[in-house]
Amino acid sequence: MLDFNGQDSAVNSEDGHVGSDAATVAGSIELLKSVSVALASAADALDQSKTGAVTSSIEIDRGIDFNDQVRDFEVGLIQRALKQTGGNQKKAARILNLKHTTLHTKIKRYSIPVREF
Repeated sequence: MLDFNGQDSAVNSEDGHVGSDAATVAGSIELLKSVSVALASAADALDQSKTGAVTSSIEIDRGIDFNDQVRDFEVGLIQRALKQTGGNQKKAARILNLKHTTLHTKIKRYSIPVREF
């Protein structure tokens, strides 16, 4: 039987469990984590498009607070990057093309709870 990495795994005929070494299991776990992060990002994108979070749907007829809109946009991007990186600020900063110190400052300014990721 082939495992997630395409390597042979022994099947125990008595209980039907697949045996594999620790490296294969670790690789499989990492693959599952990557897939779950990608699915979560896709779900977020669908949710944002459903709720009208795109700029073209913002009602400006009655006026808006530009700074609030920019803040909301930045917070959303930062949260998505943190979620994608499991809360790793340095990796999130790379994704957003920011210095990690700039990202940290924005996280503090906007009171983004990092522990959630």
